[in-house]
Amino acid sequence: HDGSIAGTPASDTVTIQNATPAASAVEFMPANPTAQDIISCAYVFSDSDNDADQSAIDWDVGGTSYGSGPTLSGGLVRGDIVTCTVNPDDGQATGAPVSASITIANSAPVIGSVSIIPAQPVVGDSLTCSEAGTTDIDGDSNFTASYQWSINGVFVHSGAQLNGGFVGGDSVLCSVVVSDGQDTSSAMTSAVSVDHS
Repeated sequence: HDGSIAGTPASDTVTIQNATPAASAVEFMPANPTAQDIISCAYVFSDSDNDADQSAIDWDVGGTSYGSGPTLSGGLVRGDIVTCTVNPDDGQATGAPVSASITIANSAPVIGSVSIIPAQPVVGDSLTCSEAGTTDIDGDSNFTASYQWSINGVFVHSGAQLNGGFVGGDSVLCSVVVSDGQDTSSAMTSAVSVDHS
């Protein structure tokens, strides 16, 4: 339009292209994983087109690929460095990968069994408490055991042996925990009843 006459209209059309998605804030769940845990990666997915998240997660342990998938478990030991890489994808385009790394923490040992000898004590016996079959997923084998004795629910002694202090009919319990030098196992117990004879 020149102020007097309007010319022929002209136009053009553009198609809005797909926006490239992005990922951020990658973090591990649990936050301090051990070799016993199933590890997953949480992250924030963003896409200007509001497309669905079709991102892929790749795992790396100490520089070696451990495959892809939502979780990682098995084959890990204390000290392994695990890297989670999120490849943001909306089904049409893949954005820049985002990674985070974490070091696998120590796992506590697990006691196999606890026993008291003799299993049918009488008054005057010396009782010995022992643990067996303790394992550690990290491969530790040098364990330190701690023992707690109670009679009828009342704590009486620490140590592997209990010399007396009980009468016929008493219930004697030994509770054991085992340490690998960094972490302590859950307690396991064994109990016996003192013979009346």
